[in-house]
Order: sequence, then C-alpha cells, then structure tokens
Amino acid sequence: MPAQHRESRRTKLNAAFTLAEETIKANGWEPSLQALLSQHLCVLLSGFAEAFVEDVLRDYALTHGDWRLQRAASWVTDRFQNPKAGRLEELLATFDQEWGNDLKTFFGDDPARRDALNSVVANKNKIAHGEDSNVSYVVLRSWRTSLQETAAFVEGLCLP
Repeated sequence: MPAQHRESRRTKLNAAFTLAEETIKANGWEPSLQALLSQHLCVLLSGFAEAFVEDVLRDYALTHGDWRLQRAASWVTDRFQNPKAGRLEELLATFDQEWGNDLKTFFGDDPARRDALNSVVANKNKIAHGEDSNVSYVVLRSWRTSLQETAAFVEGLCLP
C-alpha cells in the first residue's frame, strides 16, 4: 500500500469524527445519539489501528524484500487482530527486535498512548459482543490523537 493509502485511512477517520461531532452538536448533545456515535467511532478507531499497522508492514515487505518476505508479512499481518499495545510490540519485534523495543519505549514515554490503544480495543470488543461500553465522544477524541501518534511513530520506524 503506498503512502497515499495510509493517508486516506487517516482522512476517512478524521472525516468520521468531524461528521459525528457536527451531528452531535446539531442534536444538542443528545445522550443516546452521542453514545451510539461514540460506539461506532470506537470500532472505527480499532479498525484504523489494525489496518494501518498491516499496511505499514506490508509496505515494508514490498520495498525491502522478495516475494518470500512479502508472503510471510501478509500471512503474519492477516492474523493480527485486536492490536493491544503488547501484541503490537510483539508483532513489530517479529520483523525487527529493535522496532519492538522502540515501540515499548515510545509507550513508556507517554503511558496514555498505551492506555488509549488498549482501551479502544477493549471497548471495541465489548461493543462487538453486546456488552455495555461507557466510552464517550470526549474520551474518544483524546484516544484518536494518541492512536494517530502511535500510527505515525510505527510508520516512521518501519518506513523511514
């Protein structure tokens, strides 16, 4: 996936947040609408994190290896789901141990980044299984910022 594909993912995510905020404001911050849109945005955030990392690692394989590396990268990333921080560190370490260590340091420098990723995935799973999720739009905006910082870090680490 070229860089413009990853940028398209960012743009679509930001557009979804903008539309949700406009809709919420237009309806007087009505609680049930806000809750429904927040759940939807949480699922989108989790999907963004998962797909963005897959794109980055596939791009790495395309630019740095032959068909064998590309096939292995595709196989590994196809099985990457629920991208909690520890799983993401492990995934990056399968490509380069230093990448895993660098991501662990990145999360250690600002634990809110680790917490945001883990919280998005945990809430997405609750939503998907019909459990209550008290995630709010205000919290999601903060998590989106943290996830976008993490995505940019991973992109810069793997595709400098």
